[in-house]
Amino acid sequence: MRPDAGERLTPSAARRRLGEELLKSRRRARLSLDEAARGIERSAATLSRLENGRTIPRLVDVKALIAHYQSVASRSVANGTEERILTLAEIARKEEWFASFRDVLAGELTSNEARRLVEFEGEATMIRSYEPELVPGLLQTEAYAAAVTEAFFPERSDVERQRLVEFRLGRQQILQRGDREVDLRVVIGEAALRHVMGSPAVMREQLNALLADVQNGRSNVTIQVSPLALAIPAVLGGPFAQMDLASEEGPGLVYLEGRESAQFMLTDDAVERYRELFHQLTGAALDAGGSAKVLEEAIKHLPLS
Repeated sequence: MRPDAGERLTPSAARRRLGEELLKSRRRARLSLDEAARGIERSAATLSRLENGRTIPRLVDVKALIAHYQSVASRSVANGTEERILTLAEIARKEEWFASFRDVLAGELTSNEARRLVEFEGEATMIRSYEPELVPGLLQTEAYAAAVTEAFFPERSDVERQRLVEFRLGRQQILQRGDREVDLRVVIGEAALRHVMGSPAVMREQLNALLADVQNGRSNVTIQVSPLALAIPAVLGGPFAQMDLASEEGPGLVYLEGRESAQFMLTDDAVERYRELFHQLTGAALDAGGSAKVLEEAIKHLPLS
């Protein structure tokens, strides 16, 4: 059985699916991690990374695991699953679009979790995002992204900052894919529309781009504005993103980003809690007409230069 018909997996998503299948097969074979690893002359740490989807698989290892599990228990690899596992392994070995940004992902310009965030975005079917003070990265114009990068990393070189801008803009391709576009729902705090990042001209371009999406924009992008006067508990506590994934396992995840670090929350309780927070936000935030009006007012009050 191959991946579902019409499904286009990213390499990182395929790695996670592959890990899930190998873990299921090992458990059916009733082998511990150490026992399974010894059976293919690899370390337990290597097998653990493979099952967790955190490493690029070697086909020789995957084939050896399948053979080992089947030799221990003939039904350990479910009927029809072997072809799926090998197909997933082939996809998992391909390069991601962001492979050319190793300098950005390995450097100090991003958190240690930047690569993981982009991998999850590539697998997401739905992203619910709340940003109280900045325009979300997935909706930033190039000039606005450059202004944000300069504000946060003033000590870095122009070349380094430009690389980060290119990386951020590259993330936006998930909104434009013909095969499987992600559904993006965003609540933006009014304060984000009032902060003049870069220059009035930069903000005018950014606000006009948001306004176009609100009024007659992309069908997979929904934008609401949270007015300054809104004081419900859901608007407090900082930005967050909750993602639904195409993965067969788990309810999704929550991503929290701070000044110094980022955090992923993968428990059912956390995902449901933040889904409810977002539901409260969308219920209290302005509708399309009200959001457009706030954007128009913000544009109107921008200085001319």
